[in-house]
Amino acid sequence: MKKILCGVLVLSIAFTACLGLCGCSKKASNEALVWYTFGDKPAGHDAVMEKVNAIVEPELGMKLDLQYIDSASYAQKMKMKMASGEEYDLLFTGYVYDYQTAASMGGLYDITELLDTIEMKDGTKVKMSDAIEDYYIQTATYNGKVYGIPNAQVISNPQALVMEKPVADECGVDMQGLEDLALQVKIDDVDSLEAYFIKLTDEMGKIKQTRPDLYTMLPFLFGTPGYENMVNGLLLNPETNEIVIQADLPTYQLAVDYVNKWYATGYIREDVASAGASTSSIEEKKQYAVRKDGWKPGMEAIFESQQGVPPVYSMLTEPFVGRTSALLTMTSVGAETKHPEEAVKLIYMLNSNEELFNLLCWGIEGVNYTKNADGTIKEIENSGYNKIGQNAWKFGNQFNSYVLEGQSLDVWEETKNMNDDAEKSVALGFTPYLDEFSSEIANIANVESEYKAKKDFGTVKREEYWNEYRQKLTQAGIEMVRDEIQKQYDEFLKSK
Repeated sequence: MKKILCGVLVLSIAFTACLGLCGCSKKASNEALVWYTFGDKPAGHDAVMEKVNAIVEPELGMKLDLQYIDSASYAQKMKMKMASGEEYDLLFTGYVYDYQTAASMGGLYDITELLDTIEMKDGTKVKMSDAIEDYYIQTATYNGKVYGIPNAQVISNPQALVMEKPVADECGVDMQGLEDLALQVKIDDVDSLEAYFIKLTDEMGKIKQTRPDLYTMLPFLFGTPGYENMVNGLLLNPETNEIVIQADLPTYQLAVDYVNKWYATGYIREDVASAGASTSSIEEKKQYAVRKDGWKPGMEAIFESQQGVPPVYSMLTEPFVGRTSALLTMTSVGAETKHPEEAVKLIYMLNSNEELFNLLCWGIEGVNYTKNADGTIKEIENSGYNKIGQNAWKFGNQFNSYVLEGQSLDVWEETKNMNDDAEKSVALGFTPYLDEFSSEIANIANVESEYKAKKDFGTVKREEYWNEYRQKLTQAGIEMVRDEIQKQYDEFLKSK
């Protein structure tokens, strides 16, 4: 026994010396950098990841393990992973799981000090700002720290209604007339907004009569044009610099009333409370005649490649860069990572290495896509990896992406120009620090969730629940949170 203990001790000392003095790897050979994103795992994932890791492993000394979680449960599962202290390295944060919420929960790793000290295997020292504009990094600052990097892409998307063009033509829908009315609506302009809703209701009637086989519309609320979201239920009026409660706005209440009319008329599916107002597959999207979506240069080609027919868009808003626009699609670092330097280096590579980015987004040339003479690419149908690249904003710098067949060759230049020319939020750079109000914010979110089907999907007339809903918001502390954000925003304006 003494000999065994002595042998173990000697091995332990030798291993410790190896780690501390000889520069041996701190990582076991079977370790991988774990990255969670949302969506369905593509059939061709393993073949593509083998190629990806031929680039990643020599640089990082470890492989990348990209794991998918279904979209509907992504946020909840990531919250559970954070609460349990699970060790993982990277995750998607943004519109499906809010970056600031994840940071405030302590679920993200502070990478601020690592952004300017990235060292590549060949000894080259680089900074994150070498691959992505400082603006994107600055917008990711939360309470003075950075926990993730926005994926560079379009950040000025105007919102629009979209239809398959054959359906719009068959039903005689006046998409241009709708757009003209929508773009006339200004902040707090109840009359112009109602004129739009009256027109939209008429157009939905044409669809219902001509194509009863389709759900007429995927429900949406267009009730706060001109306002900017702060936190759940609270908005900024950029003309007065006031933080207001969304539920109190006449335009918002009008929108809720009209959604209820659409539901009662049968334009919204009867089981919407359980079905929800999102689509996770092309098949689901094709069930709806009209839905709201973001628009960007080249979007028509993407739509046609997905749904097999050209689209027609009717803009709801003009291009606009909001204070959190860049935070809608991000790659963040998990709080329990044991590999923060490698995680940050991988983010840098995703934003700087065009070969890696396009491999991850589009797959393998000749297997998942082919290249045309003009440099554009065409996806190979049923290849097991097609449709991934059209969600390239999940992974990194989309300005490094290939151009899809049918898109303009200068689509990325057009996109950058739209970002540059778009109206910018007066609150750019402002991030309220609300960790002390986490209970109130959670309570407000619970109230919003409780009444979501009634107000967002129109399943119940507003007068039947509105007073109760509004009272519960007060009980949850919405006025208290509003006052705190107002105080911080006033200080922000003074410092500009």
